[in-house]
Amino acid sequence: MKKSLAILAAISIVGCGRIETGNVGLRTDFNGTVSEHVEPQGFYTAFVGHVDQYTTKEIAINLENLQPKAKDNLSLKELDVTVFYQAVSGAAVRALAVKRAGQSVCPEQTNFCYPAYSYVASIARSEVADAVSRHDSLTLHTQRNVLEAEVKKAVQESLDKADPGALLISRVIVRQITTDPTVENAIRNVVAKDKELEAATKQVQIAEKNAEAVAKTANTLTPAFLQHEYNQALMVFAQKGGTVILDGSSSNKIINVGK
Repeated sequence: MKKSLAILAAISIVGCGRIETGNVGLRTDFNGTVSEHVEPQGFYTAFVGHVDQYTTKEIAINLENLQPKAKDNLSLKELDVTVFYQAVSGAAVRALAVKRAGQSVCPEQTNFCYPAYSYVASIARSEVADAVSRHDSLTLHTQRNVLEAEVKKAVQESLDKADPGALLISRVIVRQITTDPTVENAIRNVVAKDKELEAATKQVQIAEKNAEAVAKTANTLTPAFLQHEYNQALMVFAQKGGTVILDGSSSNKIINVGK
């Protein structure tokens, strides 16, 4: 009797478990068939077969040390991107577990699995490369928000095409963009050239203003104006009582010989 009770107790311990909040359980029988019924959070029993937990919470996929090629045919030295995704429901988890068998990841440090993790990671890596290829490496570091939005949209569209409504890309974060040293040198050269162009443009503008001033001055020196000034000079000499002699040249230089 005691032996029977001990066996029953052992079976109960082995065949019981608890689904954590935010997770669902997939029951697999001894034939390897996944049950249509998804186990909700709470306690469960599994005397025949086993139950695997899958999370429906947001999952982070860290894509690190990527070196995609940009539009200008230069590769980035390092690009780190985090893509956040989640299964939209327990039914979606089951469908993915069956259709994407072997693509889920079950970390040793947790007691649950990430549905279709490897599959989503491969899609995300491909879409990141495509998005980067549409931007110049010289300006990509200033386009983080644009790159994040493009990757989020592209990954979501790819997932929906293969598994409609099963997975949601909640957000994408570009954590680091490091350009190749040759690209950094190119950026510095571009900045230097821009400064040179700015200085040259200012010099041209100053020269244009000076030319405009000279032109305006030249336009005021009309024959009538010059004759007026000439007459004023004669009047000054006459008031001083001096003798005025014109040299007879076309310029009519005035020579004051004194009294």
